[in-house]
Amino acid sequence: MAFCIILSLFWGMGIIIFIMVAVVEIVSRKHGPQTRKFYARGLQVCGGLIALGGIIFSILLSKFTSVAAFIFMLGIGAGILLFSLGKNHLERLFYIPQSLYIRPSETERWLHSWTQVNGAIGKMLPPANEETTSVAVSPDVTAYSFDRVVVCDSDSIAQMLIANNFHFENNCAVLSIAGYPQSIFSTVLEMLGRNQSLKVYALHDATPDGISLRHHLGSSPDWFANSNVAIYDLGLLPRHVLKSKNISVRNSKESA
Repeated sequence: MAFCIILSLFWGMGIIIFIMVAVVEIVSRKHGPQTRKFYARGLQVCGGLIALGGIIFSILLSKFTSVAAFIFMLGIGAGILLFSLGKNHLERLFYIPQSLYIRPSETERWLHSWTQVNGAIGKMLPPANEETTSVAVSPDVTAYSFDRVVVCDSDSIAQMLIANNFHFENNCAVLSIAGYPQSIFSTVLEMLGRNQSLKVYALHDATPDGISLRHHLGSSPDWFANSNVAIYDLGLLPRHVLKSKNISVRNSKESA
């Protein structure tokens, strides 16, 4: 009998410790959905075990009616509470933010260490806002226009497309909504204004600013307001992201 009591005490302490750990870890930003799922299932199992334990102890103490009733109600109540808590967290697995294991500062430090040993990476682009090289455009070139233009919501994406000769291979201009490339932005925009049959392609992320890019291009006097140019949306939308549970969404004001 004493052995059963001691075993029950250790069993109860183990469950209590697991519950305390699970309640903390289930909302921790350190863990991904699979780890949170483990703790949520664990809470449900603990709820079932506590409810079962309450029933068993109430039967064993049936001679003491008031005590048995109290243990029975306590066990059932705690079991239902834990099971519901686990179920609630299972439904919210993919809505709890997860911190990145690798910070941008760490990436920069690793890159710096690598270049110290192996030398500079020739094709790595600098930050778009650090490009200050002035480019002279021939008057013979500015007399013409483009049939197409890709407008990006990010300077970095526009920079990457230009660096990979996307504009040459597709005979189109590439600009960003913020005015990249700064050295020829106003000149290219002036050239685009000469073509009434221009086709505009808006390339963006699924952010509030990105989703409104097409509307901004068509309504802003700095772009194509009061013109008949065709504007096509090539960007990501929330429905594209929400279709897959494997896509991570940045939790920030810009991505709200």
